[in-house]
Amino acid sequence: MTFILMTITFSAQAFTLIGSDIATYKDPNIKVYVGSQQCTNLADSPEELLDLVSEANERFWNGIATSELVLEVGSTKSVDASFYTDQICNTGAGCVPEVDSGILIVCNTNGSTFGGNVLAVTLPNNVSGNTIHGSVIALNDTASSPLLNDSRDEKISVIAHEIGHAIGLGHSNFKDSLMYYANIDNREALGQDDWDGATFLYPKEQGAMAVCGTIEDISNPQNGSKLWFSMALMLLILAGFHLTRRFKSLN
Repeated sequence: MTFILMTITFSAQAFTLIGSDIATYKDPNIKVYVGSQQCTNLADSPEELLDLVSEANERFWNGIATSELVLEVGSTKSVDASFYTDQICNTGAGCVPEVDSGILIVCNTNGSTFGGNVLAVTLPNNVSGNTIHGSVIALNDTASSPLLNDSRDEKISVIAHEIGHAIGLGHSNFKDSLMYYANIDNREALGQDDWDGATFLYPKEQGAMAVCGTIEDISNPQNGSKLWFSMALMLLILAGFHLTRRFKSLN
């Protein structure tokens, strides 16, 4: 039974993580801020970008019943000017500074950051071990940015996709997923893979009858009670099967 559950659980998870190890925010209530400086080429004001963030949160990430994840709209934030001009790369010379906390969205004009038709780049750039403290999302604000031609709804889905990276998710191979590696127009909802990924990284405590396959740590008393319940249920099923066979043999 355990082997079957393990096989189903891992084969069903096609989502990937942003790095080689699991990294998440310690608090699943994560604030998203927008840099207060006006974009150079994109027409959206910082306040308008905050509105897009609000819609991205509510339309996509904040409705996952099996996850503790809650994306909150922060405020416009005055940040170092280098966030708008330097390269999005690991902290060092020529790279944007670390984000103190939460998620920071900025318009960025650095041509080295965006190649081809890249709409945005995200980097959790303040990470300690398995804990993300801060992530930066850079919207392509160059003169040739493909975002210049995107509709409001398309920008919302782009921001939602980048928030997915900021919280620890990589790309998905499923086209119905928000985290699919290629941009798809008119994205309106999460796919099952997105749902599973957010649940994996920020799980909500489930009751004993939750319809999911998990591997429990029985050293935790609470998890142990779930295990005993499952074992008792299995014993009842086996007992019923045995009694049915015995009744048939007597007749």
